Amino acid sequence: MVNVIVIDDDPLEGEAIDFMLKKERPHVKMIGQAFSGPKGIDLAKRSKPDIAFVDIQMPGLNGIATTELLKKMQPELKVIIISAYDNPNYIQNAYKLGACNYLLKPVRPKEFFSVMDRLCEDITTIPVQNQIEKAQKKIDISESKAIFNDEKSKATDIQLALQLLSGDIQASNKLINMFLQESFESTQGNIALIRAQSINLMNSVTQILLKRFTNLEAINLLHSSFLKGLEAAHSVNEIENCFRVYIESSLILLNPGITDPGYELVSQAKSFIQSHFHKDITLESVSQSIHLSPFYLSRLFKEKAGINFMDYLIEARLEKAKFLLLTTNDTIDSIARKVGYSGGNYFSRLFTKRFNIKPSKYRSLNRKVKTNKG
Repeated sequence: MVNVIVIDDDPLEGEAIDFMLKKERPHVKMIGQAFSGPKGIDLAKRSKPDIAFVDIQMPGLNGIATTELLKKMQPELKVIIISAYDNPNYIQNAYKLGACNYLLKPVRPKEFFSVMDRLCEDITTIPVQNQIEKAQKKIDISESKAIFNDEKSKATDIQLALQLLSGDIQASNKLINMFLQESFESTQGNIALIRAQSINLMNSVTQILLKRFTNLEAINLLHSSFLKGLEAAHSVNEIENCFRVYIESSLILLNPGITDPGYELVSQAKSFIQSHFHKDITLESVSQSIHLSPFYLSRLFKEKAGINFMDYLIEARLEKAKFLLLTTNDTIDSIARKVGYSGGNYFSRLFTKRFNIKPSKYRSLNRKVKTNKG
């Protein structure tokens, strides 16, 4: 959230700015208005805003002097001067004292939003970059060569970013499962190294999203939430869960198609499946969870997701089974139960039909590490 204050002796100016922000830029919030320079400085001191609109013509302490004091108190504050007078001297003085823009009253919405979007981009990009730098510093330098110079990892970064932007939760989860399987093997199950590789992957994905997507605050929120979750993760499954939460959240924050009610309902169904596929779930139980009829959900799933409900459920279970085969010592029967099947025989037939290889053979051919050292 970007916070804004208005310092203007005209209450209507603050009301107009507040109205425009609430209607068109809900991620920007006007947190207060002061009707004089001294009160504006006090408001800024208490609220620490990101942006301040300052009227140049106010009784007592004018906008120029107010701007100078604001910048001394809070150098990173973005100050926008607003004035009914197109006076070159005012404009020049305002810029000298650190104002970043000058808008004439009445403020035109198009010009207003152009300035706001540019400033919001500056404000929200900085925290993301800082988080990336801090996260990278946590990775031991001796590990960095193996982590940061991997061409295959770069391809994974790009694929994941594109899948997130397209809203493909199934492809994203599948890619993350493959990434974690390879990470588990290459690090011999070392959780610290897997965590470091995960940080590097998401740092790179975030850099790509920053170049391709305009909602920088959403990207900032996603990235910071992922890093916080990862810090508390102490197993491969917990790291996988951090990725799953990130992917599900990205559908809401990054995908423009989320405004389609049908798409949103299918996304809810997919999220329910990803969280409950280890249980005995059915089309009926999933449809009940999102308050739809089974018939309608079945039709909607095929239309919006391009795959049948049951095929999606089987795919989700089998992808998780592949992950467990390579990262645990669990028996085939145990893995079958963990992904929602009551018996190992039925699970093995499904797995073999889908991947043309038996689960036990898949494990022996692909797994290099027999024990989890994390």
